[in-house]
Amino acid sequence: MSKNKNNIKQKLKLLYLKIKKTKTTHFIFLGILVLSVVNISIMSLFFYDNDYNYKIMNISYISAITPEQDVNETLYTNVIKIKEFNLNNATIGDLVIIYDDFSTNEYWVEKIIDINETTKEITVTYDEVSNNNISYNNIYGTYIKKANIFGTIYHTAMFTRGYILLVFSHIFILAAYYTYFILHVKEPKKRI
Repeated sequence: MSKNKNNIKQKLKLLYLKIKKTKTTHFIFLGILVLSVVNISIMSLFFYDNDYNYKIMNISYISAITPEQDVNETLYTNVIKIKEFNLNNATIGDLVIIYDDFSTNEYWVEKIIDINETTKEITVTYDEVSNNNISYNNIYGTYIKKANIFGTIYHTAMFTRGYILLVFSHIFILAAYYTYFILHVKEPKKRI
């Protein structure tokens, strides 16, 4: 009788471990699914606002040349977080985004050094040496900070190819996890 009780205890223990493992894998899958849906939703918002019109959110991401680089050397763009430019809140020393400065087809982060409300122009500088007078309408946004990894992902999602690639990567991760951890739950081997 004690051998039969030990056998039942072992079966109950294996069944408990299997149920515990199944609940954990399902809970993790549900967590990944929720995070994927939230991330795809946010990526969709940025994809919809890919012309930096700030229609949905007050922030956006853009690839721009940041001020810590030397103009006389090779310049690189960084993905940065920007918000909509508001003339009423603009002050001298703020960093703003300008397009096509120094005869390049790039966005530049430049510092405001003067605001002229009568001519509706601001004076900006990149390197503290050269100055440009820019109309308020030619400012794309106000610099917030350099983007983190999520900001870079959202910037990539603003373009069709990047958006499709990122959505498919979420689907692939979910399918791989589901296939490997949920469909192929290994049964304990029975001894003969």
